[in-house]
Amino acid sequence: MEVIDTRIAGVKVTEPKIFGDQRGFFFETFQKQCYQEFIDIENDFVQDNHSRSIRCVLRVLHFQPSCPQGKLVCTLRGEVYAVVVDIRPNSPSLKQWWGSICLRTTSSSFGSHQTLHIVFGVKCASLNKSDLG
Repeated sequence: MEVIDTRIAGVKVTEPKIFGDQRGFFFETFQKQCYQEFIDIENDFVQDNHSRSIRCVLRVLHFQPSCPQGKLVCTLRGEVYAVVVDIRPNSPSLKQWWGSICLRTTSSSFGSHQTLHIVFGVKCASLNKSDLG
């Protein structure tokens, strides 16, 4: 797994190792030991959600102050522009934001299967930029 740092402390993009052949492909979407080792995630993975959006839908900045959650954001197909904003009071990247078209897959070959890892206390938003939603 390749791990890419962002300018927001603790927020990372991962690109899994994809095993593919003429039948298709396989990759691990989550493996606790790898996440703890490479991304320094100590919290338990407790919930998995899925949403689908048509082109140009903006999913606004999400944050749960009473029950903070880390998030794993990815796209099954198409292209997503993701933005994170750090609102953690003691963070070195407080009040900074980062955005990128970092979650992109293609309909041909194996595409990209990046995942954006968002730590507690960081708001996130996403915009579907493709017709494949």
